[in-house]
Amino acid sequence: MVERVGKLLQSEGRRPVEIGRLSRLGRRDAILRVVARQKNRSLDLGRLAAGMPPGVTPAMGRFAAEAASVLFEHNGHITGVGMEVSERRTSSYAVTWPTLHTDAQRAHADLPAAAEQGAYGIAFLLAEQFTEFKIIERSRKKTGFDYYLGSGDVYPFQHAARMEVSGIVNDPARLPSRVNRKLIQTDRSAGALPAYVVVVEFSQPKSVFKKR
Repeated sequence: MVERVGKLLQSEGRRPVEIGRLSRLGRRDAILRVVARQKNRSLDLGRLAAGMPPGVTPAMGRFAAEAASVLFEHNGHITGVGMEVSERRTSSYAVTWPTLHTDAQRAHADLPAAAEQGAYGIAFLLAEQFTEFKIIERSRKKTGFDYYLGSGDVYPFQHAARMEVSGIVNDPARLPSRVNRKLIQTDRSAGALPAYVVVVEFSQPKSVFKKR
């Protein structure tokens, strides 16, 4: 693994002396990227520009993708950054995104708000990976969740699950408590439909995808 990490970093133009000085976070990112490449696991935020019918329009997809990309770059990451994803087991994914518009950082200067919107983008892609459902529609306020997931190709679409999403700008220690809080929050609308909670932390990229 050490040799593969070194080859990856050299392919990116890093000199051996620079590789030796990598921080713990830098080494973690490199290892996650190597594992993601080996398993061919990736999350391409650029795909959201086409939308994810019926619940995500192209405009909404682009906005969520841009917000997520801003958060990654704000935290010093480049496209292809490794993200640890915890579902029933932990996996590594390479997250990629198109070049940002020159005004993107200013457009998303409210970083906590950008983290929420960016987390939607990651959650849309993870829901596609880990469930059999589509994003159907945005939920109403005070339901305790953000989106309905479901199936069907024509209206009326069938609601099959709920999804609550949250984003964290830069505080990995808050991830477990945020997940627990969001799981409890979905109890407001507890019933026949299962709930999925997705929390994304952008500084040491990690996502938790958990079923209630």
